[in-house]
Amino acid sequence: MSRHRLRPIAAIALAAASCLDPICPRLVPQADGATETLALALPGDPEHEVADVRVPGPSRYVLRGERWLAEGAPAEVRGAAAADSPKGG
Repeated sequence: MSRHRLRPIAAIALAAASCLDPICPRLVPQADGATETLALALPGDPEHEVADVRVPGPSRYVLRGERWLAEGAPAEVRGAAAADSPKGG
């Protein structure tokens, strides 16, 4: 019987820790050398207007062939974002 009581408690704890703000991914172009593709930037990614991370995990998914793969932001994007931050890097 106690096993069933833990499920609602765990669900409530999970809901309380979850962010209810919308994710609203941003579609951005991404160039890798001569290859151009698209990336979905999530909040927390240097190319997303929302700086705060809203979901754990990768902040960018890049279209590779017919699949969206989790990847980090390109170095030049990360560097530009760090230079623009109030701390200056």
